[in-house]
Amino acid sequence: PKANATRLAEAWVPGYEALPVEGTASIAYSTGVLVEFAMLESPRVGLEPLGPPAPGARPGELRSRIVAAVQSGETMRSSLSILLAADAEGRGALEWESVLSFVAEVFG
Repeated sequence: PKANATRLAEAWVPGYEALPVEGTASIAYSTGVLVEFAMLESPRVGLEPLGPPAPGARPGELRSRIVAAVQSGETMRSSLSILLAADAEGRGALEWESVLSFVAEVFG
């Protein structure tokens, strides 16, 4: 059976209304997760699983792409889809070894 967290996410994500992101330094979610957008302005430290920047990519292009995906709600929808596919046992969580590939697939 699916974990309660998975069922809750499946019910919550379709009605999710993203917070405005452009011009925002960070967003703190009720779960305690803090997303600091300024980190995306620095060199891609920690983002290696996303692959190298596209040839001719402009500075800030990665940030713009991520901000647009977060603000549109697409990140929530695609993240849930990817999580459901990766969590075949329905535990509502990923093994630590799977986290980087999950992030790379969400933002790749």
